[in-house]
Amino acid sequence: MSWDVGAWVIDTVNSVLGTLIKTHGTQTFTSDGTFTVPDGVTKILITACGGGASCNRGSNSTQAAGGQGGACIFKKAFKVTPGQKIPITIGKGGIYEAIIGGVAGNPTVIGSLITLPGGACGSTTYSNKPSHTRVDGGGIGGWGGQASAGSFGSDGLIGKGGHTNANSENNYGGGGGSLGDGAVPGYNDYPDGYGIPAGYGGGGAYTPYGGTDQDKVQNGGDGIVIIEW
Repeated sequence: MSWDVGAWVIDTVNSVLGTLIKTHGTQTFTSDGTFTVPDGVTKILITACGGGASCNRGSNSTQAAGGQGGACIFKKAFKVTPGQKIPITIGKGGIYEAIIGGVAGNPTVIGSLITLPGGACGSTTYSNKPSHTRVDGGGIGGWGGQASAGSFGSDGLIGKGGHTNANSENNYGGGGGSLGDGAVPGYNDYPDGYGIPAGYGGGGAYTPYGGTDQDKVQNGGDGIVIIEW
């Protein structure tokens, strides 16, 4: 009985390639779900953030602070077991409410591995900055821009803080960054006048212009979870 070395090599290479392909991939969650660890996988890398806070405002529209971005991590490694099921809860961004003002973002929860707090509401007086607990191995989302100075929101782990136009809308602070950028207040220089909404985990920013599109700018951005293996 002859032994076909060439066939054996081909079969071996195909087997190895099949294993590599099977145990490498990415899964993204923008809504609640469950991640099942694939066969052969013992470590995953997670990029994720909590929901950003909506903007806040004082007794009048000229004192409007940007919301803080949600806490975030980038390609943080976790040990897992093949077949393990990890429930994912995506933190929703805070929804601005005209009566009560700013609303904090909701946490993103990744099983028992990690919880990423949502962003805190911006302070219209800024006697004290809002805060949430720094996540081990991660970053706190950027602060929202100051109300009375029309300041930029600060940067997050990756995303940029929302900028403002001090010449025309100098009382509306930009949203803080997270994984995505913070929101940019609306002003006349934009064709639609409504500004730019927050990206994933970014904080919201107040816009004085009416219309349904302004809601997207004033609200914080929802969280996201990206799992790589």
